[in-house]
Amino acid sequence: MTKLKISDYLNPLDRFGSVGRVHSIFEHSFNIKIGSQLVNITNHSDYLSSFGIYLPNELFSQVITFISENSLVKIHADQLHFYSYQGIITVNLQAAVTSHLRVESGTVTETAALMLKNQLEALQLENQIGLMIEAETETFFAQMKQADEKETNATQLCAYFIGRGRGLTPSGDDILVAYLTMLRVLGSEGAVIDFKTALELSTRTTTDVSAAYLDAALNGYVNSYVYDLLQNLEHQSVSQIETQIKKIMSIGHTSGKDMLFGMLLALEKQV
Repeated sequence: MTKLKISDYLNPLDRFGSVGRVHSIFEHSFNIKIGSQLVNITNHSDYLSSFGIYLPNELFSQVITFISENSLVKIHADQLHFYSYQGIITVNLQAAVTSHLRVESGTVTETAALMLKNQLEALQLENQIGLMIEAETETFFAQMKQADEKETNATQLCAYFIGRGRGLTPSGDDILVAYLTMLRVLGSEGAVIDFKTALELSTRTTTDVSAAYLDAALNGYVNSYVYDLLQNLEHQSVSQIETQIKKIMSIGHTSGKDMLFGMLLALEKQV
């Protein structure tokens, strides 16, 4: 039996609060909100969100058929208690395996970055992303590629991309999440700090799910597919990298392609 898994971004879970609510429910996952932190709970054994928990199918089915939106959730140490008119279901996370999803600064070498850049360029990602490409969009993309940090205005970029696009995670947000992540692993901590400041001051709004991904990315946390691609990138073969890229491309309708394009923009800036 596959064990429960939890992103290291969430440990310890009770630091976010002791009471939460079911935020949203989908076919293969649901989100709970504890304080200001969203937690994604899924039965997808191969993929884990940066702020995710994996439950095996049987346990996941028990919980998702038991809850409804706004159902009460209580957090006590390593336990989640789900409440409904039917009673209480408890999920014990004490034995959950911690999934390490934090990428560290400067861990991708120039050689590995160039190899990834070449593969992403071949995909012609700009034609596959979820944003409508207008003249203004192209101008901002060009700015994101500028090697000179003075030419990259984080405030302007956040004002333009945050919340831009449709869906649970708008394309503009997905691009920024991956762009920030790639800048981090390439060692551009100064640029990441600039974006963190810009995001904190931004008046643009986006979905709760997208905001959670942005917050996680600013702290170096990514989903498991992106982590598997970037971790030890220089030791992966071309075919292994292709496999990881295909996994990322499968995320959402265009989210995976948006993220890969965001990575490419950062690579074109730095490599």
